Amino acid sequence: MPWFDRPGVAAVSQFAVEPDVQGLGIGSALLARVEELARADGVVELSLNTAEPARHLVAYYEKRGYRLVDHTDATMPNYRSVILSKCLER
Repeated sequence: MPWFDRPGVAAVSQFAVEPDVQGLGIGSALLARVEELARADGVVELSLNTAEPARHLVAYYEKRGYRLVDHTDATMPNYRSVILSKCLER
């Protein structure tokens, strides 16, 4: 995927929080820590992909500063994915 191949761009693989402990800030804390580690490594953009139909996940990432940068068919034929990215430079 061309976006992930850009200089200064790192990618987060999928992660999840057990349903019975969702809403406690665990996912947000994990993502914040990954962003902190990426900044320390000199990463300029932190990117990820998620299923386009999973609007709740897209909204979750957008609320945390991620923006839509591209689409991918990597998971076809099941669904199209969106690529979201966040600028980590301050």
